[in-house]
Amino acid sequence: MVKGIEKQMKWQPSCKTGRTKWNYSAVVPSEAVFLEVFNLVPEKKQWKVKKIPKDTFENLTGSIYASIRYGSLQITSPDITLKWNKEDLTYTVSGLYGL
Repeated sequence: MVKGIEKQMKWQPSCKTGRTKWNYSAVVPSEAVFLEVFNLVPEKKQWKVKKIPKDTFENLTGSIYASIRYGSLQITSPDITLKWNKEDLTYTVSGLYGL
C-alpha cells in the first residue's frame, strides 16, 4: 500500500497548497485481514466510510513521502478516508498530499 501511494505522489502546482489528491484501492482475502491491517475492532454496526486521523494512519504504515527535486512531498490531510466494501472485500484509502 505504501509503495502504491508513493508512486502517485508526483509534483503538481496544487502541491504548493497541499491539496493534491491521492487514492489507493486494494482487495483483501477476508474481513479479518482488513481489520488486522488497519487495527480495527469488529463493530456491530457496519460502516462503509470511516475517517482515520493522520497520526494513526502513519503509525500503521510508517512515514509516507516522495522525494522531488528540491524537497519532498508528504501527506497533508488531517484525516485519511477509509472506504470498505464488504461484498467485494475491497478497500480504498484516500487523502491529500503536498509540500
